[in-house]
Amino acid sequence: MNPGLLMQLERLRHRPGQMLRSADFNRALDLQAQRQWWHNRALHQSFGVVSGFELRTVWDNGQQVVNPSSRVSPGLAYDGFGRELCLQSPARLPPVPRGGEPGQAWMLLAAYAERDALPMADSVGCRRRIETPCLVWHPSRRVAASDGVPIAQVLVYSDRIVVDEAFQRPLQRPLARPRVGSGSTPLGKTDWRIRRTNEPTSVTTIELTIDTSSSGFMERPCYVATLRAPRPQSSFDLLWLIFPRFVSDAGARSFVSSIMVPVYTPWTVAPADWSAMAQARSGSGWPAPSRWLELARQHVHLTWLGVEPPPNRRREGGDHVHD
Repeated sequence: MNPGLLMQLERLRHRPGQMLRSADFNRALDLQAQRQWWHNRALHQSFGVVSGFELRTVWDNGQQVVNPSSRVSPGLAYDGFGRELCLQSPARLPPVPRGGEPGQAWMLLAAYAERDALPMADSVGCRRRIETPCLVWHPSRRVAASDGVPIAQVLVYSDRIVVDEAFQRPLQRPLARPRVGSGSTPLGKTDWRIRRTNEPTSVTTIELTIDTSSSGFMERPCYVATLRAPRPQSSFDLLWLIFPRFVSDAGARSFVSSIMVPVYTPWTVAPADWSAMAQARSGSGWPAPSRWLELARQHVHLTWLGVEPPPNRRREGGDHVHD
């Protein structure tokens, strides 16, 4: 079908008793195909090779050389109009143009085959068409997205045709929409734990491992974790709102939420007394780690949100926050 007709979308309406011809059914199929192409372009941004379409060549003196036995393997691709290019069997290469400058670059494209140019398949009753893309050569310096999907690039010399190994063909990636997952831990049953350390410190880290495997994240998302203390019963319950909090060990299936709580001040307690101080109230008046852990399990739970951005919007580094 002519790409210029892609904008002419119609809706067919038939009246009762109307005599339908083969052209009517073909037109209905054409309109359905156009809508599918619109869907592929608008939602999936489809362009490139999904799988296959490998150029099978031979090696000669350390170079990949195209010869009459070269073939293109079966595969699936989408062109710039969102049309499917399905090659169902190995295809022979068309003759490579010659006569230009030595080393001229030519690009092999997979192009959509017009309906009238498709081969017919033997069948019983009606005769069906098999949509097979065509392979064409095009000068590399004048290739546009509307010409087809690039498969390979070759350099043409007088005595041989060499495959350009530096060429990278466009690949079609799966639909990349933000994947959102969320959850919360039960109040009074959140399994907070104390992070063990052998170093004396003025703070203790209380942490919780959250399992996010049910959200189906494929890559590490951006996590937002929020502490909840809905029923403050003492002044200590309100301090959870000001203590430092952070997310660590974030992955596609889990992350660790941590809270840093004060235990004692280093200028009032010697390092040698740290082990004993962990079991009792410190000189600064803060609860011992065991008491902090008890308060956290009784009054503090956590809600979380994870957002997996598309690949083209992912940033390197830590995209994790704790509220």
